[in-house]
Amino acid sequence: MASSTAPHLSSTMSLGNLTLRNRNIMSSLTRSRSFPDAVPNEYNVEYYTQRAKGGAGLILTEGTLVSQQGTEWPGACSNQRTDEWGGSPENRSKFGIEVTKALIDVWGPAQVGGKVNPCGGLRDMGMSYSDTIMTYTYFLTQISALKVAYITLIRHVHFLDPLIPGETELKRGTPHQVLALYGPVVKPLPHVLKAHSEEAYRGLAMPSSELGYLNPTPTRLSVNGGLTPREADQLIADGMIDGAVFESLWLVNPDYQKRLEKGMDIDGKGINQVLDFKTFYGVPGVDPRVGYTDYPTAT
Repeated sequence: MASSTAPHLSSTMSLGNLTLRNRNIMSSLTRSRSFPDAVPNEYNVEYYTQRAKGGAGLILTEGTLVSQQGTEWPGACSNQRTDEWGGSPENRSKFGIEVTKALIDVWGPAQVGGKVNPCGGLRDMGMSYSDTIMTYTYFLTQISALKVAYITLIRHVHFLDPLIPGETELKRGTPHQVLALYGPVVKPLPHVLKAHSEEAYRGLAMPSSELGYLNPTPTRLSVNGGLTPREADQLIADGMIDGAVFESLWLVNPDYQKRLEKGMDIDGKGINQVLDFKTFYGVPGVDPRVGYTDYPTAT
């Protein structure tokens, strides 16, 4: 068997009470294949089974709707609110923090994680650069102090950033260096910890010692958005991140990790990169397997 083209990405990792067989994580992806009532079905089972057998270290699935109303999104940006849930960075962060605390009360911090997209402009969520930095620095500081199992930071992806209505080039998002700015809040860099104690460096983001009994591992940091296996492997080797989250590469390669373990590389041959955007989302009346469970595995 050929050696993996991403040895650090393919190494094991402890995550809360789990031991992952590798650090190659499949992103949560909206695929819209649970027709007609948004209840998981046999196609969803096949889809995730393929990727579990394909070597994913951790699979983050789509959200489950509490009700059909959950498919509706408010258009007003939270910046415009004047109540306790909007305005200041602290107020804008409050809802997410309170939800996280409620989940921890039920499941414990070792079984709760978060996915954060500071650059995103989807559904009118973009903010000014200064507001973005202040809000997400505060939010991630508070979440890190809760010692959740993991936090995934999403980098800016240009083609996913929606245009401002009526514009041909201006987009809603706020592109900036997500990993450089927020990564150290969650995961201090190795060279920093050689010169400073973690408690002194992290300040308010430092979890209390009692949380160590509830989550035996540090909060793991992963990054998502435009990664290649080569870049991900180097970021892990450098101590910048703990795991890497891929979306489209898992979408079109159900055995993506096994391909890496066979020596295949995104920079060469063997990794499918041909995306059919028409089949990203399911459509009622169309075979749900098309563009979902019909991607081949490597021979």
